[in-house]
Amino acid sequence: MSDSTQQPMTYIVKTPGFRRGEPHMAGRHITVAFIADVFTQDNLSIEDIARYYELTIAQVHAALAYYYDHKEEIEEIWAEERQIIAEYAPSPKEVAAQTDAVEERFRQRDPDGYKKMLEVERKYPERDMTAPEIAEEFGISAQAVREAAANQRIPARKVGRDWLIKRQDVEQRWGNGSQRKTEKTALGSRSRAASAHSDKKSTRK
Repeated sequence: MSDSTQQPMTYIVKTPGFRRGEPHMAGRHITVAFIADVFTQDNLSIEDIARYYELTIAQVHAALAYYYDHKEEIEEIWAEERQIIAEYAPSPKEVAAQTDAVEERFRQRDPDGYKKMLEVERKYPERDMTAPEIAEEFGISAQAVREAAANQRIPARKVGRDWLIKRQDVEQRWGNGSQRKTEKTALGSRSRAASAHSDKKSTRK
């Protein structure tokens, strides 16, 4: 029986000075931690990972094999990344301000393209909407929207002085005429009651 020879296949390397010496694909800047993350957390298949990131099936298998052989090392990398994100990630208010600035530049540079983007976004159920946006599109006052958010009648989160509400929640609450009519009637009743109370006070004087 002849002696067998093992053929070395170096897919995973560590380069001093590159991402603190993290293991990565040879000749690429794609780390093992990244591949393991999209496989275990995002549920991408091996074939999809290979296609999306221009890797071979063998390279992806090699990265996952390294992960399963060195789980503690990779999980420490993930923990460090989460800590960095927690420390340096911008606040929701800063993100909103940056987004507004980018959208304003886009609107000025390409008004038609900006309108098309808004039309697409309006149909996206996970999009955050402000009270004025909801009022304009769904025919209900911004005040009624803010009251519903403040009184927890609809899922919402406050950013700065306004509320952000998912489009799908807005459509569920105000996406039909009867619901809008009910809310507008209720708001009108409160306004009339307040006016009547004010008139009574004036009469007493």
